[in-house]
Amino acid sequence: MMPDMVRFLPAGWLAYPLLIICLAVPIAEELFIRRLLPGSYESIMSRNEALVCKALALALVHDTVVPLSLFRFFVQGLILCVIRRKTGSLIPCMAYHVDRNTLLCLLAVLHPR
Repeated sequence: MMPDMVRFLPAGWLAYPLLIICLAVPIAEELFIRRLLPGSYESIMSRNEALVCKALALALVHDTVVPLSLFRFFVQGLILCVIRRKTGSLIPCMAYHVDRNTLLCLLAVLHPR
């Protein structure tokens, strides 16, 4: 059940924040972490070291202080780095990231605590 204050908001209000969280944010993160940062990392370290740094950057961007969440985001970052390396494209990374954010948003909306 939604909180009382939500009843007074206009119909469809939830669509805009969900679009931002589920679509715009993951695409922007992927562009920043896997398009803008890689050149600077790979010019000063090996590809594998750069992969770890990019995964750590994704974990830190999510600003979590819970060690298990930090580890989860780090693993997600490693997965996305491997996808980028194997495909040579950002599109699969963006699709994966959008999918993860959308799934988490749907779970939060359908099963609020």
